[in-house]
Amino acid sequence: MDAAEIRTAVDVERLTPDERQRLVNERSSTDLSELPESFVTRARADGRRLLVEHGVIDDSSQ
Repeated sequence: MDAAEIRTAVDVERLTPDERQRLVNERSSTDLSELPESFVTRARADGRRLLVEHGVIDDSSQ
């Protein structure tokens, strides 16, 4: 993902709902391979930590 143009709230308010949706779609991805590996690793570690903290998973086997 490239660095996106910075838009202010005023800029976004001037857009139509369709234009806003287009911007969101252009800057969204569901493909983890498009993200830096270090970011994905940190996100997974944070997610696992939260799951353990909230008792969703048991971390005793790790």
